[in-house]
Amino acid sequence: VHPGFSSKQFDYSQKQRWREEKRAELSVSDDQCLIGLITSGSLDKRNIDLFIRSIAALNPKLRAKCKFIVSGKDSKISHYKKLAGSLGVTNLNFIGMIPDVEKIYSALDFSVLPAKWEEFGRVVVEAMGLGLPVICSNKVGASELLEGKSRELIFETNNIDQLTKCIEKLVKDQGFRQEVAEINSKTALKYTEKAQAEKLVEMLKQQN
Repeated sequence: VHPGFSSKQFDYSQKQRWREEKRAELSVSDDQCLIGLITSGSLDKRNIDLFIRSIAALNPKLRAKCKFIVSGKDSKISHYKKLAGSLGVTNLNFIGMIPDVEKIYSALDFSVLPAKWEEFGRVVVEAMGLGLPVICSNKVGASELLEGKSRELIFETNNIDQLTKCIEKLVKDQGFRQEVAEINSKTALKYTEKAQAEKLVEMLKQQN
């Protein structure tokens, strides 16, 4: 039984209000695409290097329409900032640990988790709960929750070309982005804390 997410904390009905509030705080305009790598743990494990290199590999005109944020704790932040600078990635902001992660998700247009490995990755289902498309590597356990066209956004770990193409597709194709967002918000309802608790109880009853 997969870990569930809090539908109370990640309340889809509050998304638009949170989105406007947080994007204003981050100085992101309506016509900009905000893309985030959100985690509470190691950025190295989540493959931040690959994320930065994929941003650098984007078509320059397309990259100029975007802003990127990274949330997470890591002792090598200065290294990642230097890497971004050396690759000419100037629209990437490291925001550290954040208490109101649900508002950050709401501000995003889509989320990326390019982890080298991830036992589950609750951030995937949290983002889905707030109606976001999610790009993730095939080493992320939660990738198996993705359904339909959302599965087109699973890429092979460390494959920068595949990751870059996934990002470009979501930035350029708003129709696809909206379609995947709707799929994910419906899928996430199957994995709330309440739903997962009920599944666990039912499983234990069957074993007895």
